[in-house]
Amino acid sequence: MQFRETSKKSVLCLLFLLLLPLQSNEAGMKKRQAGTLAGSMAFVDESEKKWLANAAKVTVELGYKGQTIPLVSNELGDYIVELAAGTYELKSARDTEGKELRFSISQHKSFKVKSGKTTRFDVMLLRP
Repeated sequence: MQFRETSKKSVLCLLFLLLLPLQSNEAGMKKRQAGTLAGSMAFVDESEKKWLANAAKVTVELGYKGQTIPLVSNELGDYIVELAAGTYELKSARDTEGKELRFSISQHKSFKVKSGKTTRFDVMLLRP
């Protein structure tokens, strides 16, 4: 009886060790399904013919599979983040004081992040 109990424990331990590489491989697959999003945020005039200034420290909210993902520009208006591969859409933008900003009329409202690739997506905003 003692031998059977030890044997069961050994089998469970062996199964655990065999399944462990599958879990780490799964995590690696998820990592590979990510891509990089890089771009700049800038203010443009209403006619969109003129660049006015970098949009520093602006927060843009992205929609992805029912989630809201914040994207924040640095002091030069640039950003770079790693995101899951998929299609994202622009939801809203706010300045450092929390005031809502409007997107340019010709601003694309969605973009696609591809696995293992860098996607460039610039955001054009109108001054408040």
